[in-house]
Amino acid sequence: MASRSQSSPSHMSGYSAVSYPASIAMSLGHPIIQKTYSFYPPPANFVNASIVAFVGLMLFIMSFTSPYWLVSYEYTYSDFKNMGLWEFCFDGYRYPKYQFDHKFTGCNYIFSNEYRIIWEWMLPGQ
Repeated sequence: MASRSQSSPSHMSGYSAVSYPASIAMSLGHPIIQKTYSFYPPPANFVNASIVAFVGLMLFIMSFTSPYWLVSYEYTYSDFKNMGLWEFCFDGYRYPKYQFDHKFTGCNYIFSNEYRIIWEWMLPGQ
């Protein structure tokens, strides 16, 4: 029993170690020093965590590049069309507190000069 508890990690984990030669020179002749490396497969938890992390990264990138975080319903006939993290889209919106008659139309970057007039309204926490 004592010999089993001191066995190598490959026997305890259930995986068998795969050995491969250190270089191609082994096939050309008998080397002076034979050196082999063992490959142990990664644990299942590590593989699963890597897959979840990759999927999370893809969703994170999609969310930061999507212009559709908030969308107006068609039947509301609103001047607001959609909002993303980096852009707002309007269709003839007039800001009521602005004294000049200016319509905001189209999609623009949130920090563009077009929207400078309504920054405080669009970004209340700034």
